[in-house]
Amino acid sequence: MNTQSSPPDLDFCSGLLCIELDNQSSQSLDKTPPLLVREAANALAGHIADDLDRLLDEGIAPAGLVLAGALYDQTDIFRPGFPLLTALADLMRRAPRNNGLPPPRLALGASGDRFPIAALNPQPQSTFGPLALLPFCLVGPGEVMDRLYPDMENNLAQGGEPSEATRAAVQTQFNIPILNLFYATLGDLCAWLRTQLEDNDLQGLWQLLEPALFERPGPHQVILTDSGNRYLLADDAAWVPFYTFDDWARFGPGRTVAADQLEAAYRRWLRQFRLYAVALPAYGLPLHIVVGSPAIESDEVSAAMVAVRSAATLNEDYLVETVYTLSGNRQPARLLATQQGDEELDVIAYSLATLADDGQLLSLEHFYPLHAAGLEAIVKEIERRSEHYGIPHTIQQTGWLVYSPADRCLGAVDDHNQALIAPRA
Repeated sequence: MNTQSSPPDLDFCSGLLCIELDNQSSQSLDKTPPLLVREAANALAGHIADDLDRLLDEGIAPAGLVLAGALYDQTDIFRPGFPLLTALADLMRRAPRNNGLPPPRLALGASGDRFPIAALNPQPQSTFGPLALLPFCLVGPGEVMDRLYPDMENNLAQGGEPSEATRAAVQTQFNIPILNLFYATLGDLCAWLRTQLEDNDLQGLWQLLEPALFERPGPHQVILTDSGNRYLLADDAAWVPFYTFDDWARFGPGRTVAADQLEAAYRRWLRQFRLYAVALPAYGLPLHIVVGSPAIESDEVSAAMVAVRSAATLNEDYLVETVYTLSGNRQPARLLATQQGDEELDVIAYSLATLADDGQLLSLEHFYPLHAAGLEAIVKEIERRSEHYGIPHTIQQTGWLVYSPADRCLGAVDDHNQALIAPRA
């Protein structure tokens, strides 16, 4: 019978060495720096441990410090459940213990351009944000972490400056343009990220990220107050309805917008839609784009969640909205395409009208790009239609939205730049 007591469970808290990058330097950081080998990572861990022993009231012992020899962007850190930080702590928890305690330091080095633990590999990316981050975890028994956590919260943000030796090691090992270095807790970085998002017109993004990051049960709903964009969150995934101009103006978020404000308001809605469509996946939160409907606009969160889960998912590069087709078999004589957009949003939609030889409108369709690849695909489809009918096509670039304020619907323009609006059913 084994009577040896099992080692105590180990808890952890996280901190970060934050490197403010000098974006004015000719030595700009345009790609992820190479990962460190074990010897270099271990030396850097020693410098950080020395800093923490100096900065914290009682030092970090008997807790152990663990880090990976890499720099990360904020989108590597802020992912649902903080998998990178959890992987670091688990690495230390699995290490051999002495009298139930973790080793004083544990640094993971790379073999080639990868770590053996997938969760610790930086995400592929072309540029960093304003900060490069080197996360670490302190791991130890619960009573030790109960002391260290408030110690870090109280001392790192107030005067958490690394030593010159740490600065020199970071500069030498990663060869990056450093403007400033400082230590921070995860809570400090959360507050910084929230402020950064607010300054970049992404106030609602933190409301979506926070419950996902800390794995709070849903469903959650976020409606952007300035544009009416609606997001629903559950099970570490987000859903968002996409609205064409017509649907947005008639039963979507624009249904209460005055007729003379429709163009500006839809542009604002679409700008936010595109910003969040890029930002949410960047932070590891899957985004499902679905066809908008009146049911999704329900004030009841559970009802809106049911509606959005059952809606058709938009997985293609663009959405086609057919708003008018004349019955009969008249052959198109002209094919007119209108590129609707502005300088900020570029292309909002392509409107495609077919006309008979007497000028009668035969059909009107709107093509909305959902991804960058959709723009080229739409133009190719217009060219395919032209070849299919054996008639030439023209593409007018208006620089604005062609629409009927009275009918609250999008149109196209003819050869004389006059609006073509489909008859209402």
